[in-house]
Amino acid sequence: MAEPILRVAVPAPLMRRFDYLPPVDGPAPAPGQRVRVPFGRSQHVGVITAVTDDSALPRERLRRALEILDVQPLLDDALRELLDWAAGYYHHPLGEVYAAALPVALRRGSDPTAPQSRWFATDTGQQTDLEALGRRAPLQARLLQSILDAPDGLTRDATDLPAASWRRGITALTDKGLIEPRTGDVQLHDSAVHEPDAPPVLNSAQTKAIATINRQSGHYGAFLLEGVTGSGKTEIYLHCIQQQLTDNRQSLVLVPE
Repeated sequence: MAEPILRVAVPAPLMRRFDYLPPVDGPAPAPGQRVRVPFGRSQHVGVITAVTDDSALPRERLRRALEILDVQPLLDDALRELLDWAAGYYHHPLGEVYAAALPVALRRGSDPTAPQSRWFATDTGQQTDLEALGRRAPLQARLLQSILDAPDGLTRDATDLPAASWRRGITALTDKGLIEPRTGDVQLHDSAVHEPDAPPVLNSAQTKAIATINRQSGHYGAFLLEGVTGSGKTEIYLHCIQQQLTDNRQSLVLVPE
C-alpha cells in the first residue's frame, strides 16, 4: 500500500500548499497536526491541511517530513475552515495565516504540554519604585511593569520584546531579586469562566446617542460620533451592537490598521 501524502501549510510568502511524504515513524498523520518539514536549506514548522493519496509531483520528487509534532490535531476542522477562508478572503499565504493562529512557542515546534517558566514579582519587586527604576534602566522597568500586570505570571511568549532584550532584562531583574520564575503549563485556551465586569453607567449624551441609533435598527442610517478620547464613544458602539445581537442581527466592526 502506497504511503499517504501530507499536504502542508508552510509559513512562507507563497500562495500554495506543499506536499511531503510522511516521516519514517511517529504519530499517524492527520489534518491539524503540526509537522516539521525541510524547506529549501532550512526547516519549518507547518500544519497538515490534508492527508491524500496523490500529488502533482511524482512521489520520487517529494521530500520526506522530518517529524509530526502532535499526537492529536491542535487545529480542529472548524478552525481550519475559518483560517482557509481568511487566507482566501485577504489573499494572504495560507501557511502564514496558520502560523499566526498559533502561539509563538508552538510555531517554533514546542510541546504544548511542556512546562514553561512564568515570572512573578517578589515582595521586593512589588515595592520597587518603577519611576526611579525607569530613569536608570527603562527596559527593566518596562519588563517589571508587565510582570506586575500579569497576575498569572508573565511568559516569554506574552511579550513583544526581542529575545536578547528579554534575556537581558530578566537576568538583571532576577539578579536584583525583583522577580522569580515558577513553572506552569502552556495554556492553549483559557477555559476558566470569568464573570463580566459591570458596564459603566451611561451619561445623558451617551443614552441619547444610543437611542437615536437604535431607532434606525433594521433600516439604513449613517451616524457620526464626535468626542475626545475617553469620552465614551466605545460604550455607545458596544450598546448598539448588543441591541443588534439581541434582535438576532449581525454587526461588523472596522478598526484602522
